[in-house]
Amino acid sequence: MKYRNLLFDLDGTLTDSSEGIIKCAIYAFEKMGIEDPDIEELRERYIPIGKFENKPYPGMIDLLDRLKKEGFKLYVATSKPEKTAKEVAFDVRGAAELGIPCIGVTWGFGDLNEMRDAGAIGIVETMEQLYEMVK
Repeated sequence: MKYRNLLFDLDGTLTDSSEGIIKCAIYAFEKMGIEDPDIEELRERYIPIGKFENKPYPGMIDLLDRLKKEGFKLYVATSKPEKTAKEVAFDVRGAAELGIPCIGVTWGFGDLNEMRDAGAIGIVETMEQLYEMVK
């Protein structure tokens, strides 16, 4: 076993939060009747509702169950402040600066080149590839 403790980012890695983000944007547009919404209006819906409108990516539950059964310790972590949700490379850089190997995934919101440049040790396209990199 290469690693015993695995840290996962939530948005864009474990779960697809795009539904909540999109619904919040639509809410803000409709509420204000303008094309360029105020960020505080977007947060008005996102904070109490939108951030919970997400679901695990296909195969993620099975992957986590498999890893847990094999003795891995699983954690959810982020290195960005709560209000900084845009920059995916922030998490990769944070891990690299702490000497924690970080693997980027193609199914989330991140830019592959940004993740590589920030220090990701690899980029995977499937849950199986992720499993193979950590075992």
